[in-house]
Amino acid sequence: MEMFRQGRSSLVVCAYIQAARSLDWVQQVPESFGTICAFANGVGQPLVALLMGGVINSIAQINRSDGTATDAASNAKLIIELRILVIKFTVVDAIIFFVAYGQMCLFTLSAENLTKHTREKHLHAVLRQDITWYALGKRSESLNSCLSADTQLIFDGLADKRATLVLMTAVPLMAAAEVLMAKYSGDSSADDQDSYAVAGAMAEQVIGSIRTIAAFGGQKRSFTLIMFMGYSLAFYYGSRQVQDGKMKPGYVLTVLLFTMIGDISVGNGGSNIASFGKAQASTYTIFNTIDHIPGIDSSDPSELKPDNLQGHIVIKNVNFAYPSRPNMNIKDKPSQNVVLVGHSGSGKSTIIGLVERFYDPTSGTITIDGIEIKKFNLRHLRDSIGLVSQEPVLFNATIKQNILNGVRKDQKLPADADVEIVCRLANAHDYISMISQGYNTMVGEKGALLSGGQKQRIAIARALIKNSLILLPDEATSALDTESECIVQAALDNAATGHSTIVIAHRLSTIMDADLIYVMDNGIVLESGTHASLMALGGTYTDFVVKQQLKSGGTDVEAPKYVTDPDAIPDQSLKSSLLHRMSSHHSDKPVVAKGPTVVDISEDKEMTMACEKEEAARKLKLQKAPIARTICHMRSDYHICLLGVLSAIAQGCLFPDFSQIFPSTVTTLSMAKEFGVDFIPKTNHYSLLLLILSFVGFPAFAGSMFFFLLSGERLTRHMPYLSYRAILSQEMASFDRPENSTGAFASRLATDSQEMFDIVSQVTLTTVSALATITLGLAFAFRASWQIALIILAIVLVIGPREYLETTSLTGFGAKTRKAYEKSGHVAGMAIANIRTVVSLAKEDVFEAWYFEITKEPISMQSTRPSLLPLVMPWPWRLGHITSELLKYAKGKQAAINIYELLDKDTLIDAEREGTSLKTIDGSLSLDKVAFHYPTRKNIQVFNRVDIQVMPNQTVALVGPSGSLVDQRQHLYGLPDSGSADGYNTPVGVSGSQLSGGQKQRIVIARAPIRNPKALLLDEATSALDSEWEKLVQEALDRARYGCTTIDADLILVVKDGQVVESGRHYEFAGLGGVYADLCQKQNL
Repeated sequence: MEMFRQGRSSLVVCAYIQAARSLDWVQQVPESFGTICAFANGVGQPLVALLMGGVINSIAQINRSDGTATDAASNAKLIIELRILVIKFTVVDAIIFFVAYGQMCLFTLSAENLTKHTREKHLHAVLRQDITWYALGKRSESLNSCLSADTQLIFDGLADKRATLVLMTAVPLMAAAEVLMAKYSGDSSADDQDSYAVAGAMAEQVIGSIRTIAAFGGQKRSFTLIMFMGYSLAFYYGSRQVQDGKMKPGYVLTVLLFTMIGDISVGNGGSNIASFGKAQASTYTIFNTIDHIPGIDSSDPSELKPDNLQGHIVIKNVNFAYPSRPNMNIKDKPSQNVVLVGHSGSGKSTIIGLVERFYDPTSGTITIDGIEIKKFNLRHLRDSIGLVSQEPVLFNATIKQNILNGVRKDQKLPADADVEIVCRLANAHDYISMISQGYNTMVGEKGALLSGGQKQRIAIARALIKNSLILLPDEATSALDTESECIVQAALDNAATGHSTIVIAHRLSTIMDADLIYVMDNGIVLESGTHASLMALGGTYTDFVVKQQLKSGGTDVEAPKYVTDPDAIPDQSLKSSLLHRMSSHHSDKPVVAKGPTVVDISEDKEMTMACEKEEAARKLKLQKAPIARTICHMRSDYHICLLGVLSAIAQGCLFPDFSQIFPSTVTTLSMAKEFGVDFIPKTNHYSLLLLILSFVGFPAFAGSMFFFLLSGERLTRHMPYLSYRAILSQEMASFDRPENSTGAFASRLATDSQEMFDIVSQVTLTTVSALATITLGLAFAFRASWQIALIILAIVLVIGPREYLETTSLTGFGAKTRKAYEKSGHVAGMAIANIRTVVSLAKEDVFEAWYFEITKEPISMQSTRPSLLPLVMPWPWRLGHITSELLKYAKGKQAAINIYELLDKDTLIDAEREGTSLKTIDGSLSLDKVAFHYPTRKNIQVFNRVDIQVMPNQTVALVGPSGSLVDQRQHLYGLPDSGSADGYNTPVGVSGSQLSGGQKQRIVIARAPIRNPKALLLDEATSALDSEWEKLVQEALDRARYGCTTIDADLILVVKDGQVVESGRHYEFAGLGGVYADLCQKQNL
């Protein structure tokens, strides 16, 4: 275990160095100059201590004068020296001021650069991984959260390292204090050097052990105890050196100031060092992914890129995952239509995955035109294949942009007319034209604003626009209604002319005209041949066909009759037109990875403006006092907070108390000759007071840190739960808005709670402590000299408003950068969650370019944003620490605004809202003159005064063209299935990715009746099943009908264009004609 930890630690350091070195020289410029400024800042602080020591020595000599002429002349000379020292003081302070400001700006810009670069490399590494890497537990949600949260920790650590570098600069100077002091004093004795060594060693001991202290979270506790003990020891030892005439009073105070600077640097840099440690750990996590080399690397630019593929596919002796199974052999000649049939889970979709090279076979070869696909450039291979999956995935962009995602990288950019042609081929143009925004209509996340059939037709158009020689339709028409299936199948047949196709299907209407049919079961090919030859064989295929018959009519099967409007079926001329236009289009501009050029989020302007007006007042109210509300939210932990506040007040009072002791030490040393015998008792007294402060400060710092950390931990442990609960309680329409994408929500959940934790655990502690310090300090100042106190108060009153302005500026800036990062999180989440679709389209570089474009925004904002901090801080050496706290406060405030905005959002449909609870439910359903449109598409009327009545124990079936109802997607959540070696404990993968479409559908069906519902709604429940499983599942559903209301067959309602146009029972429609009769005729019923 210890060896592992050491190895991990070394990897952390190496990963951080690698992250920094991966920047080009232009990006390293801010880091380099920021480091120079940080060292200059660190060097300047001890120089201030040296000058202060000279001032004290001069003042001490003036105080010792006896009024003689000689002393008067000496005093005049000393006053001149003091003036020179004051000028030097001013020059050094001015230099420190500018280098501190440069340090802050350059390190922040450098952190943004490095974080952006790390985000880009991480996303590139994630998208280049093979599908096996995802299947082994790399959840898309955790990857996106890592991309958001871990890179933010890296930014915090890198931006906050300024105090650490200042501290590192001060350490060698204080460790070498005796060398500097010897050069400054000239005639100091060897005893003087020993005294400086003791004082320097004290400071070095405190600072040199910072890693050990930080590792146990005890920076403040150890710092306070050792700091005042060190002051006590240094003052005690130095006073005796002054008494013996071996050291001047100013030199003792110089050493004390050296120690104070080091101690304050440790105290202020403790949280920054902790942030730096978190950044190192996050860097390790991210670079562990970046350094992982996939077995199938889509980013490898080498290997073959043949231009003229014929599409001759051969699968020879292939084994995959099950070595005990016989070798698989499948051939697809150029322009041949091959169909794979078999029950769900028989291995059909695996063939598609092997041809797309999502996986490599354990043995055997797969070749195209005689070339093994392992030798192809991977993106070139996938660009040459048009895939239409059983579960179509669309991206949150417009219809047109989704179609253009299918364009090959080396293909000329299609014109709008080309897009229209492929949509006509896919039978999608008509319904797109009915939408007010047409091809510029947003489809929502994963196409949520479209029905299943509509999405499938867009996916088919996306595959057709590639104009590739190889087509792989995987149950491409399973989600379509009968009429659309006929038209789209005819379009696919038309598009397949001249192409090599491997089709997966279980509907006879899809497979009967195939050139070659392979019948599969349990990963092996049982039979192969044409439809006629397999029917004559009388084997598995014959049984499969017989089970497809919905009405018994013997085993003689005729091809289904495609009866539809001839004008609706695209002809060969459309395809020829497409080929001609795409080969001779006037634009020679290839489709390359340019982010928003191909894919973009074009937000609905009307919807966005309405949302902004609706929530503007609430956001304004939240921005006024989110911190006060956060404190009120912690009222259950008031006792913990009270102890933390009292400890912080005690902590804040330490330094005003020290300010009362320190001047007395200066006076005592400067008046050493006048005190005579009482000199030593006075020094002993002040040394004892400093020692008491050390023991009082230890519990004060320890208590404040412990109680604020505890309260912050309890708060942030509860906040993600509340946020997650609020997200789940939102109505479905809320998720159709662009700003409420899955990636954006995941990014906010990953970062908001942590930033609120920083407010409670660090910013609140610092604020309470600072207020105590200011209050008590002003009280002491007024008691000593009200004139000077008024000057100090005026400075505080000037600083306060300016700090407020800077915080407000940082909050607004943080909101803008947060929005940019949420957008980038949305893009990354969309790509990772739909990785199969992204890699099949060979669009990894497009999503990377899109992501890179968005992540540029924070850097440009940072470089152009003016800062008020130079006007705020009159003490430059405190600039780094104050800036860090202001940034944390600004980010925490924005995080609180985001969380409370989510918690306060009114939900129109709240599942947890109290209402009427029915004691008994008989299952009757009634829709009375129902009108409906989607909130984000108010101009499209989905239902127009629909009336539906469903009586208890009655089965009602809704039929109609695709687009009349919702889709039939299956959603699984990592639950187990019984189809593998582990039975019901078998993990199904993210969203059921380890199961076939039919297997997922059966689990979803099993999940529905287990609650013993009184109303059972089945939306195309068996559409994805083969004939054998469809029959078994339908029998199970019939058994589940008892005591339920199922949408089945007692009453059939035909829905078209948002209205019920026909109703009755199946036999009542016979011979009457109409919509239902046409559907029956097309299905050969």
